Amino acid sequence: MRRKGVIGIGLSAIVLVGLSAAAQTQYKVIDLGTLAGGAISNAYAVNDLTQIVGTSQVTGGFNHGFLWMKPHGMKDLGTLGDNFSSAQAVNDASEIVGQAATSQSTSDVCRAEPARHLHRILNRIAQRHRTALDMLAQIAALEQF
Repeated sequence: MRRKGVIGIGLSAIVLVGLSAAAQTQYKVIDLGTLAGGAISNAYAVNDLTQIVGTSQVTGGFNHGFLWMKPHGMKDLGTLGDNFSSAQAVNDASEIVGQAATSQSTSDVCRAEPARHLHRILNRIAQRHRTALDMLAQIAALEQF
């Protein structure tokens, strides 16, 4: 009787060890690199299309948002006129949200769809922002009369 108990405990341990080994998920670490001139990058989000967004240091120590896609690698998403941007989330429709500093050193929230057109959209946002600021300056000038 004692032997059956020991054998039962031994088999249970083998089954539990086997189950825990089989239940472990295997991951592969991939070095995404950095943008040109940078020493550090941080990934903040990945979608089901394996598009990864985050922030990477660039020449001068500033951070720019990036989009990483296999096999293209890391692409600089640019800024809104200042030296900072950050891509913080991407969904399965390739819409990216983040923030960027404007040429007036304010921080604006950005949204782009699809991800491959973000640089064009950032340029449009920057142009609209400049146009709006120009209009406000003109209104302020008229109010002085």
